This record gives sequence, C-alpha cells and structure tokens, in this order.
Amino acid sequence: MTIYWERLTDGLLFHETAMLAFGALSLLTLFFLVVFFALGKRPSRPLLFSFILPLTLLGWPSIVKIQLTRERVALECELKAVQKNPNDEQGKQRLQEYLNRLEHRNMEDPEILVDLAWGKYMLEKDEEALNILDKLSKDNAGANEIRAAILKVQDIQRKLGQAEKTPNQQNLEILEISKNQLLSRDKVTENSRIQKYISKSDSLIKKANL
Repeated sequence: MTIYWERLTDGLLFHETAMLAFGALSLLTLFFLVVFFALGKRPSRPLLFSFILPLTLLGWPSIVKIQLTRERVALECELKAVQKNPNDEQGKQRLQEYLNRLEHRNMEDPEILVDLAWGKYMLEKDEEALNILDKLSKDNAGANEIRAAILKVQDIQRKLGQAEKTPNQQNLEILEISKNQLLSRDKVTENSRIQKYISKSDSLIKKANL
C-alpha cells in the first residue's frame, strides 16, 4: 500500500498530495453516508452535491500527473534529438526547460531520475548529473552507464588538454591510446560528447604528425 501511494504521489507537490489525500478521504466518507442513508431509507439526494468537492480535489492532482507524464515523454524525445544533433542550441534550450519543469517536482522514480541525469550530462553539467545519480542505487544499470560516460569524458578531456598544452610524443601517444580504447567500445558512437572529444583528439594527433 505504501509503495502504491508513493508511486501515485511521486512528482506531486505537498499541497497537491494533500488535495489527493483529502479528496480520497472525503469521497470515501460520502460513499459510507450514502449507504447509511440508503439502509435507513432516508433521502440521500442532498448528499450528491457534496461529491463536487472531493471530485475536484481528486481531479487537479490527476491532471498534474497526466501533465508530468507528457513532459517526461517530451523530455525523452528531446534527449534523442540533442543526441542526434548536439550542436542544436534551440534543442538544448528546450531540453533545459523540460529538465527545469521536472526537477523542481522532486521525483523519485528511478527511470525519470536516469532521464534527468542524461539530460544534465548532454548539457555538460556533470556535477548536477552526479548529484541526481546519488539518489539511485549502485546497481542501477542506467545510472552506472552515465557514471561511466562521465568518467570517460573527464579522462579524454584531461588527456586532450595535456596534449594541447604540451604536444610532445608522450602526451600524444597517451591521447591516442585513450582515443583508440574509446573507439573499441560498442556504444561510443551513440554518445555525442565522447564522439566530440574523439574527433578533437584525432585532429590534434593528425596535425602533430604533419
């Protein structure tokens, strides 16, 4: 029962959760009164108007949940769009807007948190992504994939910076080894951030070998 309630109220603000709880309690009370009046052969028609309040209280949180579901779907679509075209600044802006809307809702659904963390990662906000990932269990596959991607980006970024600052043979060889290791992994071409640093590394290595 507790798990069901948590899922039902996930993403709702305090006053929306209170509306849902009070509406459900009021509706249940009215049903009992209608049954009580019917058993006592008393007219229950006056009670019918009382159903307006609990139905209204239940209706608003339900609308909010539907909106949150739509925004989550929109977030997933925007994530795919930015992944496909990482240079689309308008797409990144839309992605940030969806992240802002869902973030302040303090959602706890692991799947949504993974989507939020991916969004932060795509916008190169690694610290914020890691803060979100801290809310997830260590065995969450999606969370671990993002953590690994962040570590890979930070590693190639650091080595690229060293090679750009001091383009000697040692730094270039270290950079090329890291680049080749990334290329050998299956999903690297699906990660636009890693692909960007691979391209930069490749350009620097080719330029140094001219």
